[in-house]
Amino acid sequence: MSIFEAAKEMAGAMVADGRKARVLIHIAKSQAKAGEFDAAKETAGVIEGAY
Repeated sequence: MSIFEAAKEMAGAMVADGRKARVLIHIAKSQAKAGEFDAAKETAGVIEGAY
């Protein structure tokens, strides 16, 4: 599992816990900076779906 897949899973778990979207936004930005644009889009989708 790549670090980005792990981050995506972690993001899903945070949404389930009701934590703030701010952390997920940080994850999405980190993914985008690393060139993982598909992963960043999926993380953004997790954020949108939760809020």
